[in-house]
Amino acid sequence: MRTGKGRKDSDLPVLQRISSLELTAPQIAAKINASHSSSNRHITSTVQRRLCESGLRGLIAAKKPLLKDTKKKKSLAWAKKDEQWTLDRWKSVLWKKKNVSSASL
Repeated sequence: MRTGKGRKDSDLPVLQRISSLELTAPQIAAKINASHSSSNRHITSTVQRRLCESGLRGLIAAKKPLLKDTKKKKSLAWAKKDEQWTLDRWKSVLWKKKNVSSASL
């Protein structure tokens, strides 16, 4: 166990309050530095380390494939075919993961 004064940068509550899904570590560091005195500056690597310690890791969203022209045409044809449906008929449709079934079809 280390002895000594301890960390001066244990601003986990501040990081958790400031951090959001849209902000990057440099942006969070800039916000903290703007609100603190110049003697207590935080660098980006420190902010990244503290975020990781608190369980907030940066993740990149998975890329999703774009809709192909054939899929767009099929979706449009399906929507036009059922354009005249009433609200009650739409309520009778049971939506599942990939299959659509209806009690009144």
